Amino acid sequence: MKKLFFILFLFLISCSKSNISFIENELYGKWTLYNVLCYCVFSSQGNNYYFSNHNISFNNDTVTISNEKGEYNFIEKTGVYNYIINLNTITIMNRSYTYNIKNKSLTLTYIDVPEIADDEVSYYFKKRG
Repeated sequence: MKKLFFILFLFLISCSKSNISFIENELYGKWTLYNVLCYCVFSSQGNNYYFSNHNISFNNDTVTISNEKGEYNFIEKTGVYNYIINLNTITIMNRSYTYNIKNKSLTLTYIDVPEIADDEVSYYFKKRG
């Protein structure tokens, strides 16, 4: 009976690790921002804001954020940060985002803080290379 529980335990651990590895492998690489949807200044500018100067790159345990030639910092200021993946959530600098990867597109949607009005924001990235 102990062997059965041990084998089941090993199976569950190996499955969860492989799922995380698959997610991280899909996430690894450089992504370029192409759109932001929010209750903010970009909504009034329409398609006139040039987002592609903003990039995000995921590696093993760090994410590199680059905000070039602009007055806005998306996700965080330019720098290297640790991130945590938990199911379909990525946390960077104590801010959590749900994420979706489909057809080399990454969507990060900020998890709303109910006490703050109009803090909903979604970032849309395309994978480079």
